[in-house]
Amino acid sequence: MKREGDKESMSKAYLALSLGSTPLGRIYLRLDSKNCPITVRNFTSLLQREEPHGYLKTKFHRIIKNFMAQGGDYEFSNGTGGKSIYGPVFDFP
Repeated sequence: MKREGDKESMSKAYLALSLGSTPLGRIYLRLDSKNCPITVRNFTSLLQREEPHGYLKTKFHRIIKNFMAQGGDYEFSNGTGGKSIYGPVFDFP
């Protein structure tokens, strides 16, 4: 996979996973703050907040084995909700 941008423009983050009170491990992420600064700022800000307006203690609502995990919908827990630090609609040109 070819990655645009350089290492200096990549922010790092992780998701700490648990099932109930049992820790399962972490998912490590590299975020391209050079090409997507608004999205990275929004995502990293929400990572540090708790419910009802952040990702802490939220659930994965969709998992496809060996492909992807989708979560972070702290409004409805089904993928249809979502807000941003920029307001109710994340709509930038």
